[in-house]
This record gives sequence, C-alpha cells and structure tokens, in this order.
Amino acid sequence: MWPKSSLEGIRSAISSRKVISSSMQVEFQRAGTLFVPDAELVQEFELSLSRPMGIHIEDTHDGYVQISGFTEDVPDFVTHNLRVGDRIIAVDSTLGKMWPVSTVDGVVSSVTTRLPGQTVQLKFERVVEDGSDLRVIDSLDTKSTSTDVKDSLSKSLIGAYSKYADSDTIVDGKGSKDLLARCRGILRRYISVHDPISERSSGIPALVADRVLESISKAEIPLDPVTLSLIMNAYISCDQPNDALRTFEGTTGVKVDGSNDEIDIDVDWHQVNGGIQRNEECLNLVTATDVIRAHAKLGDSVLVKKVLSAIEDDPDTVDEGRTQVWSTNVKPDTKCYNTVLAAIVNSNNLQDAENLFEKMCEPDQHPTCPQRNIATYNTMVGAYARAGRRKDAYDLFTTMRNHGFKPDKYSVTSLIKAATQEADFDAARNLLIDMKVAGIE
Repeated sequence: MWPKSSLEGIRSAISSRKVISSSMQVEFQRAGTLFVPDAELVQEFELSLSRPMGIHIEDTHDGYVQISGFTEDVPDFVTHNLRVGDRIIAVDSTLGKMWPVSTVDGVVSSVTTRLPGQTVQLKFERVVEDGSDLRVIDSLDTKSTSTDVKDSLSKSLIGAYSKYADSDTIVDGKGSKDLLARCRGILRRYISVHDPISERSSGIPALVADRVLESISKAEIPLDPVTLSLIMNAYISCDQPNDALRTFEGTTGVKVDGSNDEIDIDVDWHQVNGGIQRNEECLNLVTATDVIRAHAKLGDSVLVKKVLSAIEDDPDTVDEGRTQVWSTNVKPDTKCYNTVLAAIVNSNNLQDAENLFEKMCEPDQHPTCPQRNIATYNTMVGAYARAGRRKDAYDLFTTMRNHGFKPDKYSVTSLIKAATQEADFDAARNLLIDMKVAGIE
C-alpha cells in the first residue's frame, strides 16, 4: 500500500493499474477521525547477516516487516540474536547507506542484489514493552478537536503512571524511571511517524509533548536529558520552537540566550508544568544543540552564535556584561557545529560561516576540535553556490574529495546550481552525466 497525498498521485496510480487489472485495493480514512498508534518502547540494533539468512518474514497490518519464523538450517548466530516478532526497519544499500523498508518485497529486493555468502547489514527493531492504548478512532466523531486528542493522550499517560505511583516506588525512583521510559517510547513513536506536510497530523507530536509534560508535572518528578531532548524535538518538528525553548528554561533553569542570568518566570508554562522539578543535569550537548536548532528555526543567528559561545565555555565572550558560559561539561561536536553553520548560512552571513568552517578540522588531522564531515562541506559548497561564488564552490568540492569524502546528490546539485546561475548549461549537463555515472541519485 503506497500512501497518496494529492489528487494527481491518485490519478496516476489508477491510470497505471487499469491497464492490467479491472480492480485495485484502496485504503480510506474518514475525515475528522484520527489514528494514533499504540505507544511502545522499542530497542533498535543492527546485525550483519549472510545469505541465506535463515529467517521467514511477513508484512504486518500496521506497516512493518516482521520475522515470522526460522528455517531448519538457520545458523545459531541468527537464533541467538533474533526472535520471532523482531522487525526489519532498514537495509544497507550498495552505497553504504541504510535505506528504510516497510514491505517484504522491499527487503527481498534489497537483499537479493547480494551474492550468496555476501553479508548484508540490517537494522532491526524489537518491542521491549507495549505502551498504553492511545487510539482515539471510534471515540471521536467528525467534530473532534485537538482538545479531544489531548485529553485522550493525557488519560493514557496518567494511567501509565498510576501503575507505578505508590509511595514506595516514588521514594525509590522506580515509578519515575518507568514513567519517563513510557513517555520516551510514546514521543519516539509519534516523532517517527510525523508527517509535517499533512495538515491532519502536523501538530500531533507537539500535542503529545504537552501531555507528557503535564503527566510528569503531576508526578512531581524531574525530567532527564533524553526525555527533554525528545520533547524539544517534538515541538521543533511541529514548527513550535518557542515551546521547545520555554521547556528547556523551565526544566534546566538556564537561559536560552547563553547567558548565566536568572531566567524569567514563564507564568503560563509554570501554571501547567510547575510540578516538574528542575534538573541542571538536563543541560548537556544534545539539549544544548536542540536549543541551537530552535533558535535556527526562528531564524535568529545571533542567539545561535551566543549559545555556541556558551557551549564552548569562552569567558572572553560577553554580551552587555553577561558572560556566555554554561557548563564545562558541555563541549561542541561536529553535529553542533554543523547546526550552527547551517543557521549562519541561512542568515546569509557568509563571512561568519567561513570563520566557523575554519575552526573545524579534517578527520585525518587527529584533531581535538570538531571534525568536518560531508554535511559540513555540503553546507559550505551550497553557500558559495548561492552567493554566486562558483570558483570557491568548485575549489571546496575538490578539497572535499581530496580528503576522502564521496560527493552525494547535495554536493553535485550545488555545483549544478552554481553553473546554471552563470548560464553555463554545458557544465551543468556534464555534472548531471557525471552524477549518473557515479550512481548518485
């Protein structure tokens, strides 16, 4: 079953099918109803298996490829590491990239391109614990609102906590750990199926984040860094970066402008989530990078750079007398620098982008500073292309290859744009040919 989101897509599917068949299977969803899958805690892991793998697989009704059994001659290694019910969610391609799969045909197609005995890297998902039933289909009519969805989610989370919320488990921390684990499972599930283009489901992760916060507040326990990061990502994915920033400040007590000033009390946030205990340990590299992503989403490159200064623990960087220092335990890595670099590029500040790029090191230099990767180079090549600096784009592209990075579609597309901006269509055409020869799609 292939999802369709446009009239043209439906027309195309029908037109191609009616040539060979008089009927086709169509899945409908009635307007005004909302399907929210069961929440569950899952564990992801990867294995390298050789053909034949010794497993039977089947499609499930909820869109997964699941192990249904094993062959008689299955290797012990396989039965030791896999079990019936494990899901195959991705298979590595010949280009070394993991490609998501959602059907048996997709798995078979990916695997049969390999020779017998050749290993294939697969990513599996195992359900560790089923979550509460969060489906709200039949209980909602066509006039249902986002409030109905929120109430249903809230009841489920409160129910999940009540399972553990006696005085003994609260004292020893078991109840809080179980609640946070359940919340993380729910958040991961909704973020993974989030479709920002679909008007019907575009705000669902943010609604889930709201109810997760309320449940944790009622339990009067602190957040942990992983759960905070998932909540912030839920808000950011729904274009609600301000809510992500409010949650960070309310949870950590740290200003999102990178300063060491006292935070301003957000009355509205604390009225709903005031029971959440502050936890300074929630400030780590991951959540700090989430703060940068939220500022980038708002287009505020000034605050992006201030937060980076705070992460870098640079006491010489001040803003109106306020030192930009957060924690000596937070040190920026490549992902953090790339996030900042993209935000600066999007603000059209090429000079600052070049300065930040120069602060990064090549992997072969055994550096202590954040290392450049393909995403770093693609960002800068694209920046030069948009700025009309074609020579700089080509030179950096060459440097990237000299350091062992293989160009991808983003690298080559940037060069094509640079060529077409100067009406050099022959060069653009040659790049397209090179792209095809190299197997870049």
